[in-house]
Amino acid sequence: MYEKGKYNLNNKGAALVTVIVVVAFLSIIGTIILYGSGTNFYMKKTDMKTKENFYDGERGFEEFKGLLMKDVNQAFENAYYTAMIDYANAGTGDAREATFANKFLNDFANLFNANRDNYKANLEAKYSGSNVTLTFNNPSFVKETGSERRILSDVEYEYTDPSTGYSTVISTDIVLIVPDLDWSVSKSEGAYLTGEDATFLPSNDPDDRFKLTKYLYFENWTKK
Repeated sequence: MYEKGKYNLNNKGAALVTVIVVVAFLSIIGTIILYGSGTNFYMKKTDMKTKENFYDGERGFEEFKGLLMKDVNQAFENAYYTAMIDYANAGTGDAREATFANKFLNDFANLFNANRDNYKANLEAKYSGSNVTLTFNNPSFVKETGSERRILSDVEYEYTDPSTGYSTVISTDIVLIVPDLDWSVSKSEGAYLTGEDATFLPSNDPDDRFKLTKYLYFENWTKK
């Protein structure tokens, strides 16, 4: 038979249980925070390496554009010289323009075909120890329908950093435009650029020279 007061509630050990629960909870929270911090650090480190690799790859691609510009400059000099030699015989501005354009395009095509393998060799020498791949998925520049632009489509440049194994692949189309010169002047004093680039050629003043870089540029540029 139950006798009142015989059994008393005993709270001994309750504090220990509470402490264990609190410590366990705090340990879980701490583990989650540390895991999140570690993951965030790893993601930032990976992102930093990816960006560094991309900028290294982009720098190499700009080197490739510089090699192309050398050929553009040479083709321009050849075409300009040819057009000036035959200036009087050409008779009209249209004929002079055609002489210049044909010579410019033909010489650039010849230089491009001759130097195609040298582009990659120069890049490999520039970035010694890195894996550099330059791929021309189309053989030559093609005249764009409805315009005077010449386009070499689907050019790929891949750069791999051997120290990290990270790779950057850049794909683009290369656009070539015949420099827009005014050949209508009656004497062979030099041609004039039209529009905003109205500049006498040739000139010893650097401020009076026009830049050929606007006539060769990348289009549909993507990073893979």
